[in-house]
Amino acid sequence: MVERLAALEGLRRELAAVRRDIAALRADLAVPPIVSIEEFVRVVAVAVEGHVFTAGELLMAATVHPDVRRVLTRFASPSALGNYLAFVAAHPPDGWHLRAIDRDAGGVIWELTATV
Repeated sequence: MVERLAALEGLRRELAAVRRDIAALRADLAVPPIVSIEEFVRVVAVAVEGHVFTAGELLMAATVHPDVRRVLTRFASPSALGNYLAFVAAHPPDGWHLRAIDRDAGGVIWELTATV
């Protein structure tokens, strides 16, 4: 009986953590971008210079590039930026294609290409 109660308490803690994660994801998606998708993609293209990248690497580029920093200020974490990258991939601006090509320990690996 004690073991079942302990297992139940563990499940409650895990459920609470999942609920916090879901709330954070919803909050990330609810915050409107500071710039248009078109400007976001143009700045990302300059920052990555044709290389594949992860959200974490893109956030690191913001420490070097002032334009990237300005565009990425709303993203508090790689996962928040990754969620927005997924949104942009689903709604790409004209002339651009963003796609998830793989995943590694650093997260999803993205590729941004011009289609014109």
